[in-house]
Amino acid sequence: MKKTTVSFIVISLFITALLTGCGGLPNEAKDKAEKVPTDINAVFKKVEAKEAQFTLMQSSVDWKIFEQYAKRENWQNNFAEAHQYCAKAKSVYEQKVIPIIKRNKEEDVSTLFVHIGTIKKLLRQAEGAANTPFRRKAVLEQASKNSQKWVKDAKENVASIDALLAVAQKKTIKAKADAKKYGWSKSDKDFDGAIGPLKIKKEQAHELFHVAESESKKGTNADLALLADSVNDIKNILLSLQKKQPDFLAKIDQLYHSYSKILEDMRIENYVKIGRASWDDSSDWNTTKEVFITSKQVSEEVLEFFSTKSEIGTFYAGLFGSGGFKLQANITQKYWDALGINPKQNWPSNSHNMAEYWVEDVILIAFHKYIIVQDGVEKKTDWVRVDEDFYWENEQNLGMTIVSKPYGMYESEVVKQAMPAGMNCIATPRVAADGSVSGSNQYGEWKKDTSTGSYFWSAFAGSAVANMLFGGNTYYYNDWNTWNKNYRGKKAYYGNDDQYGTYGYHTYRSGSRYNQGYYAKANPESVRKSRTERVSTKNNVNRSHATNRSQKVSVRGAGPANRGRGASGKGGK
Repeated sequence: MKKTTVSFIVISLFITALLTGCGGLPNEAKDKAEKVPTDINAVFKKVEAKEAQFTLMQSSVDWKIFEQYAKRENWQNNFAEAHQYCAKAKSVYEQKVIPIIKRNKEEDVSTLFVHIGTIKKLLRQAEGAANTPFRRKAVLEQASKNSQKWVKDAKENVASIDALLAVAQKKTIKAKADAKKYGWSKSDKDFDGAIGPLKIKKEQAHELFHVAESESKKGTNADLALLADSVNDIKNILLSLQKKQPDFLAKIDQLYHSYSKILEDMRIENYVKIGRASWDDSSDWNTTKEVFITSKQVSEEVLEFFSTKSEIGTFYAGLFGSGGFKLQANITQKYWDALGINPKQNWPSNSHNMAEYWVEDVILIAFHKYIIVQDGVEKKTDWVRVDEDFYWENEQNLGMTIVSKPYGMYESEVVKQAMPAGMNCIATPRVAADGSVSGSNQYGEWKKDTSTGSYFWSAFAGSAVANMLFGGNTYYYNDWNTWNKNYRGKKAYYGNDDQYGTYGYHTYRSGSRYNQGYYAKANPESVRKSRTERVSTKNNVNRSHATNRSQKVSVRGAGPANRGRGASGKGGK
């Protein structure tokens, strides 16, 4: 398949002239663009040379051995594909690169490099296609000379595949038994489905080895292509399993690890950042200096007051001390005093006799304390600083589990929607035809309340970890079933009576550890309402207050729309 390159050479010369002495595109980009036509022509010539070499090869003495494979696999077609790749590369150059070169704009450089990269890839594919018949012939020659060794190596590879599967199967058998023993939700079918792809690979390897061994025994009548491909496929299966089997084992190991994070306490530190611009009003030059001062920690009330304000006040030195700091009419003195800021703090110069003050930002710094139960060991954290958005996402979740992965679950099944403490660690119950409920795991078991006939989850007596995990809560089957069907992995669950979480009455029951926390002491009114006003809806007043609270502070940081800072019209000269 012959194609002329004269017109393309002319284009190349034209582009070289176009680029010479032009601005716009960087020199590196120009150099790369100028080199592309040469690269395309070079690969085109290589393809033609390889095609001629292939024609010559067909007249060689040993061609009869390979002729059947060349026809069956259509080796000749590789050169047609190589020419197509060259043609595509030429098309990209003419339709994409040349217009960019003509525009000669610096902002096009990244796009230019993308197109040049595409051309290079097409040229690599062209060379690869042209070399395919020769590589294939070399493989078949090696198969003819080394068939016995190849089959021996393939047998060893199959043995390695079997060994990898044996370890995976042993792990699977144990996991199946433990799932039944501890009441995990995983069934035999789940485990069989997980190991299934690995077992299929093993079966494929054995089938391929049978083919390779059979062809090897045929001697000179062997199908060399079938032999070579079977041996190579076995090698690839082994490489694949050497990567996938450790991942499979690691995933099974996840079932034997458990962790839960319970929100034990939370707090917010509030600060107001005040901006100040001061200047020398008697100067003809712009002497303005800006300073930002952060208040001491303030109450929520003070924070919300300043979150809706912009201008704070002004300062004028006056004659003989007659001036001073003056608040805007809408700024109450008590709120300013709450900031604990000296108006002349960090004053830049004694010559500055005027200043303006404004709210630059309101700052909330959020903290959590957690109870973490991991693999049967519990610990309590100190205060941990958290992202403010994360704080408000969990503001209603005091005493709740906010992250949980119990035993018998994979990492992909971690539940991040808040739930009553430990609910995700309850064994999936078995419900009999008569309605009886049973099941157990490492933490406890399902029992029947003989006085009511209801079934409830009972943590194992004397287990400090179980007590910490479940927080002393009693969960009935109806609670668990509602959570499992309607909330699990979907949205937060606060109990059928909204009794759990920051605004749930159960959280502050007598003897609860949450009564003595920072949050309870800082928000006594909310706690009082939660204790005394038993709710029956999922959108009670307290929870609505939490939502409104987070929305109110969202206006912070806006700052004043206009500030007349500067030397009263005496701009810098």
